[in-house]
Parts: sequence; structure tokens; C-alpha cells
Amino acid sequence: MRKISILTVVMCLASFVAINAQVRIGPKVGMNISNMTLSSSGINMSMSTLVGFQVGVVAEIPVATDFVIQPGLLYSSKGTKIDMAGVNSNERLDYLELPVNAMYKIELAGPAKLILFAGPYLGYGVGGKDSMTGEKIKFTGANKDFKALDLGLNFGPGVEIGSLQVTLQYGFSLTNISPESSVTAKNKVFSIALAYLF
Repeated sequence: MRKISILTVVMCLASFVAINAQVRIGPKVGMNISNMTLSSSGINMSMSTLVGFQVGVVAEIPVATDFVIQPGLLYSSKGTKIDMAGVNSNERLDYLELPVNAMYKIELAGPAKLILFAGPYLGYGVGGKDSMTGEKIKFTGANKDFKALDLGLNFGPGVEIGSLQVTLQYGFSLTNISPESSVTAKNKVFSIALAYLF
């Protein structure tokens, strides 16, 4: 009985090591084309897109054949352009972001695979700037410009060839990031990114 218990433990450890040997990790960089929905008292305000970036690291944890979970840690620059009523400003919001995507891979011709993914993200505001005033965006304090926490959803397609992944992604806030109860503000971001997994 004791030998069977030891054998079971050894087999479990071997399985754990085998699974973890398949975990891949690597850098990710990309371009963000972001905007923001902003409304007050039922009136929607029109904004323009702002180009930013994302950089960080992602991991890939296998769950089943052709199905993985991909968590990450990214520095992501978002925001919007405001151009109305004599106001012309770039509002850049910088976040530390934790996305967790469920990713399904479909075999294509040769070594290529089609990627379909979706999942939540949690962002925390760490900086940014208002180009009109030159002041930093504030996420804390009584006079903060935006709430620090941004909870949202990402989804999109991509292509994987060996260790390289190219993804197109759309992400949007599920929560209101405006500190004012009468105003609703939400991020929306289209991203093109490259990841290289070792």
C-alpha cells in the first residue's frame, strides 16, 4: 500500500513537471488605437482616436489540445483626442494591465495556426497626461481625473507560426472610469500586437 502511495505521488509530480514543461513565456509589444465613450446627462460626446502602445510579457498555459490560457502583464497606453467647443487636447491614460485570455488554436496549412481568444482584463491607472494643460492625469485623491481601476473585456483573432503570435484585439471597459456620478466614461481600444513565446 505504501509503495502504491509513493508511486502515485511520483506519477503526479511527473505529470506536473510535464505540464509545466509545456508552459511558454515571452515578450509582447503592440500598437493601441484607442478612444473613449463619454456621456453626461444622456448626451454623448464625440471623441477621436489616439495612437498609443503596449509592452510587457505573456505566458501560455496549456489546458487541453489546442486550448490554452494566456495571462499577461502589460504597460498599456490608452486615451482619446478631444476636439470640440474650442477644446483641443490629447488625454493619454497609462495602465498596468492584467489580461487573462482563453485561447483556441485551429490548425492551418503548414506550421500556421488560427487563434481565437477572449477574456477579461484588469487595468490600474499609473500615469498619463493632458496635452492641453500639460498636467499629469490623476487617478487618486479628491480631484482625480479618472478612477484607477478599469475592468474590461478583450477578444479577437490572430495567427501563430512557431513561437511567433500576431494578434488583432478589441478591448472595452465594462465599468465606468469617471469619478463623477453624472458622467460615464469607458475605454475602447483596438490593438495590433506581436508576441514571441519561448
